[in-house]
Amino acid sequence: MKLQKKNTKYLLLYLPVVFLVCTVIFFILLSIQTIHLHNEHLLLKQQNILHKIEEQKSDLEPNSGVVGEYTIREITSPTSKKYDRVKDTIIYYSSHNEYLPFKMQTGIFIHNGKQYEITTYSSSATLAAIAGAYIGNKLLKKVTLRFLQVIVAVMLLLLSVVLGAGFI
Repeated sequence: MKLQKKNTKYLLLYLPVVFLVCTVIFFILLSIQTIHLHNEHLLLKQQNILHKIEEQKSDLEPNSGVVGEYTIREITSPTSKKYDRVKDTIIYYSSHNEYLPFKMQTGIFIHNGKQYEITTYSSSATLAAIAGAYIGNKLLKKVTLRFLQVIVAVMLLLLSVVLGAGFI
């Protein structure tokens, strides 16, 4: 089948390429934003725990914490560990009998003259929830009925072009 119009030929050739490139760019930007949000979540979680600890006047229990949330341990001197960097790890949950992927961030703080190391954890599920909430918050403010009508019209037009070209 010979295409009659030059513009239609270019549209059918370059439109999928443009969509593919835009999809890759969107994925990269979304990944960068998600990583940034995850790092901010770990730091905020650590700061919230530290504020709660500062309210306490008594000493902390050594090696305390909640599995999968945070751990606090007393240290005598700073180790050669690199602090305030996000790292990947896994945690074994005996109740689920499985290893789950987490990200962790470790920092140092002083409480009642003693030095402690605090490590906060954040799961991949938390990461997905944060990203979904952030994106939903940004998009839902801008979604109107007119926007939905335009999106549906564009998608129907795209589907008709793909069907007409014989790709589907």
